[in-house]
Amino acid sequence: MPPDIRLYIVRHGKTEYNVKDIIQGQLDIPLNSLGRSQAEESSEKFRNIIIDELWSSDLSRAKETAKIISQYHVGLPLQVDARLKERGMGSWQGKPNEEVGMSSEPDDVESYQATTHRTIAWLHDLLSAHISATESVRSVVVVTHEDCITSLAQCIRSGSSDIDQSLLFDVKEGIGMEDGCPNLGVSKIEFSYDDLKWKGTVFAWSEVGPV
Repeated sequence: MPPDIRLYIVRHGKTEYNVKDIIQGQLDIPLNSLGRSQAEESSEKFRNIIIDELWSSDLSRAKETAKIISQYHVGLPLQVDARLKERGMGSWQGKPNEEVGMSSEPDDVESYQATTHRTIAWLHDLLSAHISATESVRSVVVVTHEDCITSLAQCIRSGSSDIDQSLLFDVKEGIGMEDGCPNLGVSKIEFSYDDLKWKGTVFAWSEVGPV
């Protein structure tokens, strides 16, 4: 029987574009000093949490956040996957939100469906890699971006994934599954494998720290 997978999903720390309300998309904007401080604070919350695997998108704001929050887990390698990067915002990237206002997204913006597809594909590969593992529990931290987290929330609210029929989802009573996530917000999903399917139960969503 594969191990249960405890997945912590973390949004990266704050950047200057976040502060100025500028659309980042896939621009490689680094953390600012506040973002690094947020990650330092989060590292204390993860200090006594077992982390077996650490993942991040390939954008520097996510990679740096992951390295900071895992600083007490010496020797833990960071694994990077481009499928975890922010939704591509095309010609809107670098523009203030107030400038685009309520305009329709241009054709060169990545759809939420496409973002969901790549996020779920990464999750499928992560879970599949542990089918033959022998541990009873495997704890994974992934640092990603707001729209990846939102796309996953939308998928979870439907109860299953049309993209991957081997994934089912359930949400503990009282857990809100709103779109969006604050910087360094943490969500926790626990996956168990049965009858050729992975069932993920959401225990926390966009919280301040590990729950």
